[in-house]
Order: sequence, then C-alpha cells, then structure tokens
Amino acid sequence: MPEQPRSERRTQNRVIALFTDLARPDSLGYRYLGEWNKRDHNRAIETALLRDNLTARGYSPAHISATLQKLETAADSTGITLYQANLRTYQLLALRRAGADCRRPRA
Repeated sequence: MPEQPRSERRTQNRVIALFTDLARPDSLGYRYLGEWNKRDHNRAIETALLRDNLTARGYSPAHISATLQKLETAADSTGITLYQANLRTYQLLALRRAGADCRRPRA
C-alpha cells in the first residue's frame, strides 16, 4: 500500500492549490516553485527571484536593495527564536501592506 502523506503535508498541498491552481475559482494565481525543503542553499527569502519581481514591477535598484536589506534583517534569527524572526518579518510585510513610507515614488 502506498504511504499516505502526513496531515501537515495534506494541509500544505491545500494551501499550494489555493495559491496556484488556476482551475479553482478562488485561486490567487501564484507560480509554484516546488518543494525546496531538501534543496541545497535553501533560504527563507529568495533574493534573486524577489529582485527580478520587483524590477519587473518598476521599482528602482535603490528601493529594491533597501527592501531586501530590511527583509533579510527582519528574517535573521541569529540570537532570537524562529517565532520572533517570523513575527518581525510578518510585521514588516504587514506594515508595507498598510501603506507605510516604502512606496515607489510616482513618476
């Protein structure tokens, strides 16, 4: 009998489908990059992908560098718990979503 995925994996699969399955009416239209948990040099923030995305959306190199530096600093868990690092990162992202002063200047 084939091995059943753990309940945690099933939940992750449902979340992935919500974000990526274009056949779903509630899909968010994201591109799934795969399961990277065993990948060499796995990082919480993929700076090259994020830099490419922000460049394509019209952000300046200066804004992108500042954003990446803030995000990497928030996610760094050196000397703190993973929970605290995740909380700092979430707060930074929530602040941006709320319209903080890191918006792209109008042309």
